Amino acid sequence: MPDTIKMTVAELKPHPLQSEYYRDVAPAELDHLVESISQQGLRHPPEILPNGTILDGHQRLRAIKRLGWDEVECVVREELADDEPGQESFLIEANLTRRRDDPLSLARCCQRLQALHRKDRTRQQKGAGNLRDLIASKAGLRSGRQVDRLLQLLRLPRVLQDAITNGRMSQAQGHKLLKLQAPQLDELVQELKDGADVQKAVKDSLVKPSTEMEDRIWEYGQMLSFVEASGPELARIAEKLAGRVRSCREAAAILEDGIAVLSALRDAEVEKAPIQERKLKEKEAQLIDRLAELSA
Repeated sequence: MPDTIKMTVAELKPHPLQSEYYRDVAPAELDHLVESISQQGLRHPPEILPNGTILDGHQRLRAIKRLGWDEVECVVREELADDEPGQESFLIEANLTRRRDDPLSLARCCQRLQALHRKDRTRQQKGAGNLRDLIASKAGLRSGRQVDRLLQLLRLPRVLQDAITNGRMSQAQGHKLLKLQAPQLDELVQELKDGADVQKAVKDSLVKPSTEMEDRIWEYGQMLSFVEASGPELARIAEKLAGRVRSCREAAAILEDGIAVLSALRDAEVEKAPIQERKLKEKEAQLIDRLAELSA
């Protein structure tokens, strides 16, 4: 069991990663927390590192400072003192189910937890089942699919992510915007940077009809994203899944056809890569020539 000790409030300090993942609660919520601690006491002590760095309890520290406390009971996590990835995971998970006001913040936390989990082979061995579902359970989400949908929003330009965070655009609209081609999305971003009304600009962008080619491009992008996000995880649990969805022979035939299709797609991408690089170099050369003309 972790030790519990009394610390002076002055000795406690926020974790440097706290602001990267979580904003301070709104003033009204802080007022409510202050009143609750004042009337009922501190039911959950802050959890800290041996040097006084807070892992869980940043908002409680703000509240007790408002109340003028000089000392507070803290739970000391000695086992995390020299484990920076473990500290980061603990900090993220401690607030994951409580701080649900910002879906983009939740998405970034889920993304980081996935990365930390994949780096830690020990945790991989202990963690049973699909990583997406494991993250979903930690985040209080229904399934790994919800995690996937949140992570997709991180592909939006930051100005659109911020619009969702600030409540000026819905998550559903964000997912629809992911279907737009790059020129359309760039145009929307520029409009917002120029001060356009978010709701009107987003609505206008979404009513523009998409062509069949644009729909196919979006579907291809979705497929690549799925392979990138889920491929390694599916490979790890293939033995457990084998024979449970279709008969083994039928599944093997489907996967064999899939390998042929994916191989053809890979070959097409490899073949076009030099052409794409040449076009980029030609554009770069044209830009350099143009700048030279302007400076002459």
